[in-house]
Amino acid sequence: MQILALIPDLLLLCATVGLAVYCWRLAARLRAFNDVESGIGGSIAALSDRLDAMRAALDAATAEGDARLQRLSDATDAADDRIGRLEMLLDSLDDAEDALAQMSPASPAAEAPLSFRAHPRRAGDRT
Repeated sequence: MQILALIPDLLLLCATVGLAVYCWRLAARLRAFNDVESGIGGSIAALSDRLDAMRAALDAATAEGDARLQRLSDATDAADDRIGRLEMLLDSLDDAEDALAQMSPASPAAEAPLSFRAHPRRAGDRT
């Protein structure tokens, strides 16, 4: 009967030794995994550093793009203002040309009146 009482103790001892070996191997694998120099932990740390650098570069590129967009918008607004001014100047030159034509004598021998119009090739569709 004593032998039958030792069987559960032997099974418990075998299970304990098996679990100890399993824990020892698991600890070794975790140390290798977390090793910064050669393990996956080092790769994860390096990828994390690269991700931070890429995020910073993206933020800088976004800020630069926003600044250039603002400068382009300002330049477009200034160009629109200048276009309006040029159209007003061209209209006033047309009015001055009409006034000059009314003031000049209507004789056929008179010279052609001074014209402020652009050369016909450069005038485009403007009349």
